[in-house]
Amino acid sequence: MKRVLWDWTRIVENREACLNGKHCPEVETGGFGTGFGTPVDIGVANAPGVSTLLVREDHVHNHPAGLGANLHHNQVHGAADHINVERWVWIPYALAQQGTVNLNNRWRMGHTDDAQVNYVDMYPWKVPSDFVAVTEARVILMPTANGQTYSQIYVGAASIDEVSTDNVPAYAQDPAIVAWQISQTRDFVADFVAAGLVIGDYVGIRWTRDATNVLDTVNAAVRVLGTIIKYTAEQ
Repeated sequence: MKRVLWDWTRIVENREACLNGKHCPEVETGGFGTGFGTPVDIGVANAPGVSTLLVREDHVHNHPAGLGANLHHNQVHGAADHINVERWVWIPYALAQQGTVNLNNRWRMGHTDDAQVNYVDMYPWKVPSDFVAVTEARVILMPTANGQTYSQIYVGAASIDEVSTDNVPAYAQDPAIVAWQISQTRDFVADFVAAGLVIGDYVGIRWTRDATNVLDTVNAAVRVLGTIIKYTAEQ
């Protein structure tokens, strides 16, 4: 009995420093130190590996595979370990050949006239560090009459100390739009792909409307808010 009490007193004295949560790797003499046993999966209650003698006794847990993934991750991740997401970026118009219009003191837009060839430039955009590829690109419009625009887009891309790589623009008819409604052009994604965008590029965009062509059926002014781009981003 004296031996048991003496051993227990030593455990209490030697473990005082552990009461504040410090790590105590030593094993007590006298047969009271608990062994680690076999590591067990986290979440398994009352399984070997958890101390049954002292609350703060050292113990080890194994990290099992769960939810379709091994919790022991590789030091280097392959492409399959990354999840791509879609992001949107808004690029407002910067300059319009025919000037700007401020509708109802709220909507400032680039102006294009009927029966003319007019362009609207967007602010430059720098391709972000998570960029993978452009998947959609449209110019956002507000027409003053129903119809379809006939347009093309110029896209140029270059990094510092580089010459711009440009697309080869081509005119085509855009989808039908409704007067005074926020509308959009056809998808210009192929033009952005042709410009060869890569991370760090500065991108210039110019939308041109040919309202002299018979395929431009709005027959009235069309205003431009900017360009919306959707791209795949690595996460």
